[in-house]
Amino acid sequence: MATWKIFYHDGTTFDSDDGDPVDAPPVGVVCIIQPSIMLGREILNRWDCYFWDGQYWRKSTFWGVFDALLSRQPVEAYLEGMVPHGDAFKTIWEAAFDDLDPGIPVKTARDGWESPYNTEPEYMGDRLTESK
Repeated sequence: MATWKIFYHDGTTFDSDDGDPVDAPPVGVVCIIQPSIMLGREILNRWDCYFWDGQYWRKSTFWGVFDALLSRQPVEAYLEGMVPHGDAFKTIWEAAFDDLDPGIPVKTARDGWESPYNTEPEYMGDRLTESK
């Protein structure tokens, strides 16, 4: 039962059952899903990079990782993010949203950018209410 899962631009995935965070392929990350107290399922996406802090994946800018290192925060693994063009991003994001791994709860709330009044990204729509 996976506790986090990474979705790549080529449609492949890597999760906690496949190996440790340091074993994950480091480039081409589109989304990462993991449990969240506030959201049920957190879907990290659209960031320059991601790093493993020993417990969770964190989204970051490139300089944010340096800041974490300089302030001696744990950075145990580093991944480079990317956003594919067109429908490719939508397809991968929906796969992350709909993933049925029992170790990662379903999404129960919207994150800030996922407002129902926000038309960008259009693919979010009413998927949250439909999934209940």
